[in-house]
Amino acid sequence: MELRPSSDLAIGELAELFTAAYEDYYVPFQVDEARLAHMVDAYDLALDRSLVAWDGDTPVGLANLGLRGERTWLGGVGVVKARRRSGIGEHLTRALLDRAREAGARRMLLEVITQNEPAIALYEKLGFRTTRELAVLTPKAPPLSTEWRASG
Repeated sequence: MELRPSSDLAIGELAELFTAAYEDYYVPFQVDEARLAHMVDAYDLALDRSLVAWDGDTPVGLANLGLRGERTWLGGVGVVKARRRSGIGEHLTRALLDRAREAGARRMLLEVITQNEPAIALYEKLGFRTTRELAVLTPKAPPLSTEWRASG
């Protein structure tokens, strides 16, 4: 297993890996180039410090590091379905923590869905602790369109 910076991949290849690494996730999603570019910008993901796990010529996992000065966060760790539960996620996360320290981080945060018990167990094993719970709400159907009209 070799770890390389995420910036070694083209944005389209990284988006494909992200989608594959989150296959059958609790909240299904697909990542294309535009969405990944938005995530990198909005969440300050440092692709040069984020990591991709390689098995030979095949990328099998990723770990994203969000970075704003001394503040860092784990912006997602994912492993392709066929390679889950083999230690890749732990290897990636430990290496990402090291990269955050090298970047001057004093603290790292992350968010995890409460049903994702394997991830929670890993993060707790690595010293993370729960500080709060978030509720994420989504509409059951697309919102009704409304027209805005100026009166007068």
